[in-house]
Amino acid sequence: MIMPNSSKPLLIVTAREKFNEAVRSLESLYQNTKIDFDLIYLESSGSKKHRAEIVTYQKKQGFELVVLEKFLYPNAARNLGLKRAEKYAPEWVAFLDNDVVFAPGWLTELIRVAETMEVAVVSPLICQNGSDFAEVHTAGGTCRVVAGELVEVLGQQGEPVATVSPNPRSTELFEFHCVLFRYHPDLRFNPKLYNTREHLDASLQVQKEGGRIYLAPQSRVAYLPTRLETLADLLFYELRWSRLHKQKSLAHFARKWNVTVESTNRRPLDAPRRGIAVRALLEQLKPYGSFEEDLRGILFRGEPYFNQVLGSFCKDFYQAKPVITAEYGG
Repeated sequence: MIMPNSSKPLLIVTAREKFNEAVRSLESLYQNTKIDFDLIYLESSGSKKHRAEIVTYQKKQGFELVVLEKFLYPNAARNLGLKRAEKYAPEWVAFLDNDVVFAPGWLTELIRVAETMEVAVVSPLICQNGSDFAEVHTAGGTCRVVAGELVEVLGQQGEPVATVSPNPRSTELFEFHCVLFRYHPDLRFNPKLYNTREHLDASLQVQKEGGRIYLAPQSRVAYLPTRLETLADLLFYELRWSRLHKQKSLAHFARKWNVTVESTNRRPLDAPRRGIAVRALLEQLKPYGSFEEDLRGILFRGEPYFNQVLGSFCKDFYQAKPVITAEYGG
């Protein structure tokens, strides 16, 4: 069993786009992590039900739980976690989304590769579409600026995991579903990116500062498909992926890296997210009749306008300064 050099690795968990898989993710984390670790968990659902579930699990495991008054956008949440990390003085810090499940030994392998290759950042093989670790979301990838254009390619996305070479290798790209960093007290992430391109900005920043990023293919995690079970889940999802804040984030990213805004927005993410929202709304309407055939097209076309209006009316949704309402452990 590999142990960190001088202290336990620190894990920082922040919210991605849903909360109904949070306990399942925590259970997977504790079942499949084979070395001791410290954990800072930032709970920002605003839901009494979700909060009670996390508090119950915290009492079982004893990790540091920080309860926020409302949603804190991801980079701001990660930076709050990093500020609180100083008392742990870890050698390594891993950032995790709250909807990820883990294959056995995932953290041990990340640290092994980081120490063997002497690198600053290590990404696991990130899988998609379920918890069977069968389909690749990204096996590293390409992230660079070429002639004023952002070039982003997710390595082997959609391919079977069996096609991925097991050998660790250099890469240019990681995602915040799960990534391991060599800890430094000054480590922080860009606070002007609200809901998109955070991983690309951080990947470019690591490269700019001379750091190396590695892929550890034998470390595997998977993010779980999104299920929006209630109207509150749906409204949160729409605000989380607010197009208003997306536009601000893309504009800032383009200015910082001197690239065209168009090149920052080539991955077709809006349509799949729109489909998830429309399916969830139709599910909410089922008790009132069969509207699916009549409304699907109308809702799909109208969702962008609803998203824009909702974002305009809820401008304080993306809380920039954390308001902590409760703390447990730590």
